[in-house]
Amino acid sequence: MRTLLLPLKDSDIDTRANRRRVCNMIAKEVWRICEAEEAYKNRTPGKLRAGYHYFYARVASDRLFDAYLTLAEAFEPF
Repeated sequence: MRTLLLPLKDSDIDTRANRRRVCNMIAKEVWRICEAEEAYKNRTPGKLRAGYHYFYARVASDRLFDAYLTLAEAFEPF
């Protein structure tokens, strides 16, 4: 599997190696979304950074980063 097609088939996650590969692919896509949200947040003018749009962007980028870390480290040993 070189690309990620949703919904996943059972054969996409039938082995541990496949599950690891899928998690890494999803993590990379979540990272791309996180970077886009960070870019949006950074384009916000200084005078508007006290508003709720900036706050929501900050919360979203923080949560996306946490999701990325969780997915990227899902198969890492302790």
